[in-house]
Amino acid sequence: MKIASTKLGTLLGCFVSLFAPFSPSAFGFDLADLEKTDTELMASSLKLSLLKNQEDYARYIELDEVSSNLQQWDQSKLFSSATAIEDFFVLSGAGGNDVLRFNGATGAFIEAYVEGNSFFFPSSMTFGGPSNNLFITQNGGAGVFEYELVTGNFLREFIPFGSGGLTSPSGISFGSGTGNLFVADASSSKILEFSALNGSFIRDFAFLSGMRPSEITFFNGDLFVIDQAALAIQRFDSLGNYLGVFTSNLDSPADFVFGPNGNLFITTGDFQSSRVDQYDGVTGVFLGTFASGNGLSGATGLDFGPDGNLYVASTDTDSIFEFNGSTGAFEGIFVPTGSGGLGIPDDILFQEIPEPLPGFMVPMFSAFGLLAWQVRKRKLG
Repeated sequence: MKIASTKLGTLLGCFVSLFAPFSPSAFGFDLADLEKTDTELMASSLKLSLLKNQEDYARYIELDEVSSNLQQWDQSKLFSSATAIEDFFVLSGAGGNDVLRFNGATGAFIEAYVEGNSFFFPSSMTFGGPSNNLFITQNGGAGVFEYELVTGNFLREFIPFGSGGLTSPSGISFGSGTGNLFVADASSSKILEFSALNGSFIRDFAFLSGMRPSEITFFNGDLFVIDQAALAIQRFDSLGNYLGVFTSNLDSPADFVFGPNGNLFITTGDFQSSRVDQYDGVTGVFLGTFASGNGLSGATGLDFGPDGNLYVASTDTDSIFEFNGSTGAFEGIFVPTGSGGLGIPDDILFQEIPEPLPGFMVPMFSAFGLLAWQVRKRKLG
């Protein structure tokens, strides 16, 4: 045993001598440096782990949202955005208060897009939200109704009557910043904000004592409101703060829209003096009458089409007029009197409506939806 210990000691001595040149002190650092380095490495490892977890979580959220959207699809309504066409929609106040659909290029009647039997005195409409569906305010004991984009079928009362104090909904618009849905309430002098996802009330966005809001729109981040009490356009910033009167002394304003040139166009006047007036989009200064005459009477809704021209609803003649978008010159009657049952036209909009997918495409999208659902199932499991 003594001989073995001696040999072992000799071997250990040789081992230490052999590796002595490679000791920490030989390289200019000691044990404390090694401990510090080890700590830094552990911290870096922890940061990398956290980043990896964040990346995995973000990927999970993305997949979860995709699969959730796919699960909401109705296979009978699958569509291809590549074949979308821009059609023309009119809220028709006569008869059943239908929303009528016309060819966006020719003005030819296509169909009654929304049957009006679910309406309670419709006031204003807009397309938007996650599915780009149609939303219509109901100023008569109801809130805001939602209709499916492709078919026009009624989906639900998106914002119930009374939600957030909503009792007299009028103008409606999706915000340019948050994407939420904003609704003017004529009885409370407020603009209310609701979630674009589920219609839940978020907050009172804007308030002006004595204001009677009708139509509303966002432009360059600010909110513009037709105030029927003051016969003026009120302006609020992106946070709902009041910025003051944008323009005033209006003559029975009905509707408004910002044009391609950045200026504001307002349908105004009574049945005998209906016209479209133009205002500077920055200062609100009156620039003159842009379009009038040629039988236009009781001008209400207006919108610029994909061709750049201005289209105006003529309530008294039950038709839609077309004016040159640059000069205001009369181009002709876009939708003739009574076409498709058109009567007392009010709000008008151009909107792309995707065409349904060919039948052979449905299985492919169904398989993709099943795959996304399986991914989500594994993530949740």
